[in-house]
Amino acid sequence: MLGLVQFVVNEAFYGVPIYQLLYKEGTNLFENVKIPAENSIDGQEHIVNSQEEFITYYRNKEKGDPKARM
Repeated sequence: MLGLVQFVVNEAFYGVPIYQLLYKEGTNLFENVKIPAENSIDGQEHIVNSQEEFITYYRNKEKGDPKARM
């Protein structure tokens, strides 16, 4: 089991988000995702359909470049 954990950590480090390893390839986890007004950057509710849109509209309290979290 330790080897599997190491594999997942290494893959995530090299650019594959861990959550993508849990779903079939091609599954859009961001389709019709609702961002409530209190969690959006402009105080309005948004329905997003991609990871890029989610990152654009989601108000993240972390500092740094939001594109680095993709």
